[in-house]
Amino acid sequence: MTTIGDLARNFVNQRSDARLTRDIQSLGRELTTGLVSDPVAQLRGASGPVAAIDRSLSLLDAYDLSRKKVETLANGAQAAMTNLANHIETLQSAVAGVLPGSDTQAVSAASATARQGFRAFVATLNTQVAGESLFSGTRTTGPAVRPAEDILADVVATLGGITTADGVEAAVDAYFAPGGAFDVNDYLGSNLSRDDIQVGQSETVSFQQKADDRRLRDGLAVLAKLAVLDMGVLSGEPGQRVRVASAAAVGTLKASDGIVAMAAEIGAGQERIERVGVRISAERDSLAQMKLDLLGADPYRTATRLQQTEAQIETLYTLTARLSRLSLTAYL
Repeated sequence: MTTIGDLARNFVNQRSDARLTRDIQSLGRELTTGLVSDPVAQLRGASGPVAAIDRSLSLLDAYDLSRKKVETLANGAQAAMTNLANHIETLQSAVAGVLPGSDTQAVSAASATARQGFRAFVATLNTQVAGESLFSGTRTTGPAVRPAEDILADVVATLGGITTADGVEAAVDAYFAPGGAFDVNDYLGSNLSRDDIQVGQSETVSFQQKADDRRLRDGLAVLAKLAVLDMGVLSGEPGQRVRVASAAAVGTLKASDGIVAMAAEIGAGQERIERVGVRISAERDSLAQMKLDLLGADPYRTATRLQQTEAQIETLYTLTARLSRLSLTAYL
C-alpha cells in the first residue's frame, strides 16, 4: 500500500480541483455557445471547412459594417430632405396670401418667414451624421455651405441699384446658377461626389447628393428672393415687393418638386440597403448553421457530463473538508 503525506495530498487535491474547474468552464461554454470546446478533436484535424466558413463570416461582417454606415448616411439625408421640404412648404403658406394689391405687412411677414427659412435651409444642408458632413461630397470634415447671413449679405450686395421685381429675380437666379457666386464663394464642399460604398461581393450603394445640386439651389434661390426683402431690398417699391412675393409662389412649386425627386432617389437607395441587409443576415445564418453542423456540441451529452463533473468537484470538496478536520485530538 502506498501512502502520501499531507502536503502531497494537498497538491493532488489542488490539481484535481483545477482540472475539474477547467472542465466545468469548458462544458459551460459548450452549453452556452452550442459549439464543442475542442474543435480540433471534433474535426480530427480537418479544419479547412471551418476556416473557410470563418473567413466568409468575417467578410460578411465587413460588408455589413459598410452597409450600416451608408444606411446611417442615407437615413440622415432622408431626414434632411423632409426638413428642407417643410421649409419650402412654410414659405408656400406664407406667400399664399400675398396677392396683387396686398398691403406691405403681408409682404413683410412673408419676407421675414423666408429669411428664417433660408437660415434653416442652410443649417440643414450643413447637417453632419457620425461626424461627417452629408452634403459636401468627398470633403466630409466641414460645413457644406457658408453661414446663411453671409450668403444673404452677398446676395444683397449684387442687387444694388435694382428697382424691379424682374431685376431681383434675375440677379438672384444668376447668383445661384452653376458657375455663379454660390459656386465660387458659398459652396464649401468638394466637386467630387462620394465614392460608391461596397456592401457585398458585387454590390455597391451610392450616396452622391451634394449641396450644389441644382434642385437644392432652386430652394435656396426662392427663399433668398423673398429674404432679401426683409433686408431692405425694394423698400421704396411696395408694388414690386408684392410681385416678388407672388412670383415666389411659383418658385416654391419647382423647388418642392426637386426636393421630392431627391428624396425619392435616397429612398431607392434605402430600399436597396435594406435588401442587402436581409441578404447578409440570411447568409450569416446559413454559414452559422453550417458551422454548427460541423462543431455543434450534443446538448444532452454536455449537460450529463456537466452534472457528473459537478458531482466530482462536490465530492472532492467534501473529502478535502473532512481530511482537513483530522487530528489526534479528534481521533482520541
